[in-house]
Amino acid sequence: RSGEISLPEMNRNLQGIIMAGGKCPSNVSELTNFPAFKEMRLPTLPPGKKLAIDRASQQVVFVDN
Repeated sequence: RSGEISLPEMNRNLQGIIMAGGKCPSNVSELTNFPAFKEMRLPTLPPGKKLAIDRASQQVVFVDN
């Protein structure tokens, strides 16, 4: 499987990790080490944004660079 992973797909995988009893990754780099992300590219970032994990909502979000 290759290509670009979407933000909703990233969040589904993140929720799956958490629901399976895993610890919420501390950052996107840690999240992308999981097998679900093998050979996948991160989503295209809007200008001036980067990906981060919002610990409160346990979601991957775009934040200002």
